[in-house]
Amino acid sequence: MPKDVSYFRKRSFKISSIEAGETNSALIADSTLYVWGCGMHGRLGNGRTSNLLKPSKIEDLSHQKVEQVSLGSSHTLCILKSGKVLGWGSSTGGKLGLEAALDRNFLTPKELIALERERIVQVFAGPFHSLVLNDKGELFSFGNHKDGKLG
Repeated sequence: MPKDVSYFRKRSFKISSIEAGETNSALIADSTLYVWGCGMHGRLGNGRTSNLLKPSKIEDLSHQKVEQVSLGSSHTLCILKSGKVLGWGSSTGGKLGLEAALDRNFLTPKELIALERERIVQVFAGPFHSLVLNDKGELFSFGNHKDGKLG
Protein backbone atom coordinates (compact mmCIF):
# COMPACT_ATOMS: atom_id res chain seq x y z
CA MET A 1 0.00 0.00 0.00
CA PRO A 2 1.32 3.50 -0.75
CA LYS A 3 2.36 5.40 2.38
CA ASP A 4 1.99 9.14 2.79
CA VAL A 5 5.32 10.76 3.69
CA SER A 6 3.71 12.99 6.29
CA TYR A 7 6.89 15.02 6.81
CA PHE A 8 6.04 16.95 3.64
CA ARG A 9 2.31 17.35 4.14
CA LYS A 10 2.49 20.54 6.20
CA ARG A 11 5.43 22.11 4.38
CA SER A 12 4.93 25.14 2.17
CA PHE A 13 7.26 24.27 -0.67
CA LYS A 14 6.91 22.68 -4.06
CA ILE A 15 8.47 19.29 -4.70
CA SER A 16 9.98 19.34 -8.19
CA SER A 17 11.82 16.02 -8.37
CA ILE A 18 11.87 12.65 -6.60
CA GLU A 19 14.35 9.78 -6.71
CA ALA A 20 14.27 6.26 -5.27
CA GLY A 21 17.52 4.40 -4.71
CA GLU A 22 18.12 0.83 -3.67
CA THR A 23 18.03 1.69 0.06
CA ASN A 24 17.50 5.44 0.21
CA SER A 25 15.31 8.21 -1.18
CA ALA A 26 15.74 11.84 -2.18
CA LEU A 27 13.73 14.75 -3.42
CA ILE A 28 14.28 18.32 -4.50
CA ALA A 29 11.92 20.99 -3.19
CA ASP A 30 12.50 24.68 -3.95
CA SER A 31 16.02 23.76 -5.17
CA THR A 32 16.85 22.15 -1.80
CA LEU A 33 17.91 18.50 -1.61
CA TYR A 34 16.33 16.24 1.03
CA VAL A 35 17.57 12.68 1.68
CA TRP A 36 16.58 9.78 3.93
CA GLY A 37 17.08 6.03 4.30
CA CYS A 38 20.30 4.01 4.57
CA GLY A 39 23.42 6.05 5.27
CA MET A 40 25.97 3.28 4.66
CA HIS A 41 29.07 4.44 2.74
CA GLY A 42 28.00 8.06 3.29
CA ARG A 43 25.41 7.84 0.51
CA LEU A 44 23.20 10.45 2.23
CA GLY A 45 25.93 13.13 2.09
CA ASN A 46 25.27 14.42 5.60
CA GLY A 47 28.69 13.59 7.07
CA ARG A 48 27.54 10.38 8.76
CA THR A 49 26.89 6.74 7.90
CA SER A 50 23.82 6.32 10.11
CA ASN A 51 20.34 5.86 8.69
CA LEU A 52 17.81 8.70 8.55
CA LEU A 53 14.21 7.77 9.23
CA LYS A 54 12.81 11.09 8.03
CA PRO A 55 13.81 13.49 5.25
CA SER A 56 16.68 15.83 6.05
CA LYS A 57 18.50 18.62 4.22
CA ILE A 58 22.16 18.17 3.37
CA GLU A 59 23.72 21.06 5.29
CA ASP A 60 26.75 21.29 2.97
CA LEU A 61 24.33 22.16 0.15
CA SER A 62 22.20 24.63 2.12
CA HIS A 63 23.48 27.60 0.09
CA GLN A 64 23.38 25.78 -3.25
CA LYS A 65 20.50 25.34 -5.68
CA VAL A 66 20.15 21.68 -6.67
CA GLU A 67 18.73 20.87 -10.12
CA GLN A 68 18.86 17.07 -10.26
CA VAL A 69 19.84 14.10 -8.09
CA SER A 70 20.50 10.44 -8.92
CA LEU A 71 20.89 7.65 -6.38
CA GLY A 72 23.16 4.70 -7.10
CA SER A 73 23.31 1.63 -4.90
CA SER A 74 26.03 3.16 -2.68
CA HIS A 75 26.71 6.62 -4.11
CA THR A 76 24.84 9.78 -5.08
CA LEU A 77 25.34 12.41 -7.78
CA CYS A 78 23.69 15.79 -8.11
CA ILE A 79 23.79 18.78 -10.43
CA LEU A 80 23.79 22.31 -9.08
CA LYS A 81 22.09 25.18 -10.90
CA SER A 82 25.59 26.37 -11.83
CA GLY A 83 26.09 23.15 -13.83
CA LYS A 84 28.61 21.72 -11.38
CA VAL A 85 28.37 18.04 -10.51
CA LEU A 86 28.82 16.81 -6.95
CA GLY A 87 29.15 13.25 -5.71
CA TRP A 88 29.34 11.41 -2.40
CA GLY A 89 29.21 7.91 -0.95
CA SER A 90 31.30 4.98 -2.18
CA SER A 91 33.86 5.66 -4.89
CA THR A 92 34.53 1.95 -5.51
CA GLY A 93 35.70 1.37 -9.06
CA GLY A 94 35.78 5.10 -9.77
CA LYS A 95 31.98 5.50 -9.97
CA LEU A 96 32.12 8.93 -8.27
CA GLY A 97 34.44 10.32 -10.92
CA LEU A 98 36.88 11.59 -8.31
CA GLU A 99 40.15 10.80 -10.07
CA ALA A 100 42.52 10.27 -7.15
CA ALA A 101 39.96 8.73 -4.82
CA LEU A 102 39.26 5.16 -5.80
CA ASP A 103 37.73 2.85 -3.21
CA ARG A 104 36.97 5.44 -0.53
CA ASN A 105 33.79 6.64 1.08
CA PHE A 106 32.98 10.35 0.94
CA LEU A 107 30.52 11.37 3.64
CA THR A 108 29.89 14.86 2.22
CA PRO A 109 29.48 16.22 -1.33
CA LYS A 110 32.64 16.66 -3.42
CA GLU A 111 32.86 18.46 -6.75
CA LEU A 112 33.83 16.38 -9.78
CA ILE A 113 36.74 18.59 -10.84
CA ALA A 114 37.25 16.63 -14.09
CA LEU A 115 33.89 18.05 -15.26
CA GLU A 116 34.36 21.64 -14.09
CA ARG A 117 34.58 23.01 -17.66
CA GLU A 118 31.39 21.24 -18.72
CA ARG A 119 27.81 22.44 -18.29
CA ILE A 120 26.21 19.21 -17.10
CA VAL A 121 22.46 18.85 -17.61
CA GLN A 122 21.80 15.25 -16.52
CA VAL A 123 23.41 12.67 -14.22
CA PHE A 124 22.72 8.99 -13.65
CA ALA A 125 24.24 6.98 -10.80
CA GLY A 126 24.07 3.27 -11.55
CA PRO A 127 25.08 0.47 -9.19
CA PHE A 128 28.70 0.30 -10.43
CA HIS A 129 29.14 3.22 -12.81
CA SER A 130 27.84 6.71 -13.58
CA LEU A 131 26.84 8.66 -16.67
CA VAL A 132 26.64 12.41 -17.18
CA LEU A 133 25.39 14.44 -20.14
CA ASN A 134 26.50 17.96 -20.99
CA ASP A 135 24.56 20.73 -22.69
CA LYS A 136 26.14 19.86 -26.06
CA GLY A 137 24.77 16.31 -25.93
CA GLU A 138 28.15 14.78 -25.08
CA LEU A 139 28.09 11.76 -22.77
CA PHE A 140 30.73 11.02 -20.12
CA SER A 141 31.00 7.73 -18.22
CA PHE A 142 33.08 6.57 -15.28
CA GLY A 143 33.30 3.64 -12.89
CA ASN A 144 33.49 -0.10 -13.42
CA HIS A 145 33.89 -0.87 -17.13
CA LYS A 146 33.05 -4.58 -16.89
CA ASP A 147 30.83 -5.83 -19.75
CA GLY A 148 31.48 -2.62 -21.74
CA LYS A 149 29.00 -0.51 -19.76
CA LEU A 150 31.17 2.63 -20.05
CA GLY A 151 30.91 2.65 -23.83
